[in-house]
Amino acid sequence: MRDRVWLAVYLVAVISATMVHDLRILAAFLLVAAIVGGRETLAIARRAGQAVLFFHAVVAISYTALGLFQGNFSASFLALLTLRVFLLAFLTFLLQRRINLFRALAFSQTLAYVLTLAYSQAMTFRRLLGEFRMALRSRSVRRPRIADLYRHGAATATFLLGKALHDSVEITQAMASRGFFSDSREPGGPVDDAD
Repeated sequence: MRDRVWLAVYLVAVISATMVHDLRILAAFLLVAAIVGGRETLAIARRAGQAVLFFHAVVAISYTALGLFQGNFSASFLALLTLRVFLLAFLTFLLQRRINLFRALAFSQTLAYVLTLAYSQAMTFRRLLGEFRMALRSRSVRRPRIADLYRHGAATATFLLGKALHDSVEITQAMASRGFFSDSREPGGPVDDAD
């Protein structure tokens, strides 16, 4: 029950954070989240910052360049966007430390099943990423150059993307063969049962 309450609070907080456009209110949300985080606040903030740093930096630089070029750059909008992205990441990592998602979704067999699939895939990709990193380290006589790291990152991303596409097709077919998707056009579907 406790896990479900935390999940509900998280969902309300995320929806609220996406609907609020006042920098002060978002800052107040972040302050409350930091208080809830307690002793783990700094660790959660570090993880949230690392998670959003690269993607948000690209977005912020692109927006700044385009805004300055078109003459409609808004520092307050960029600050609002940055705070919102960081807040959402902070809330997600805070939730991760507070609840067991499997217990929170135990009320729905379908959601629990989807979570199990997603979790197993995430763990597989995490293991593969670690193996790719160890492979680079074991095959490098000296510290890899930036160009080597970029090439290795591109090769890793290509492999993981291909595996994700392949696995998604196989999992979808396996779920369909077990009746996970209800299609009224198939024999025995909801429409046929009603007839």
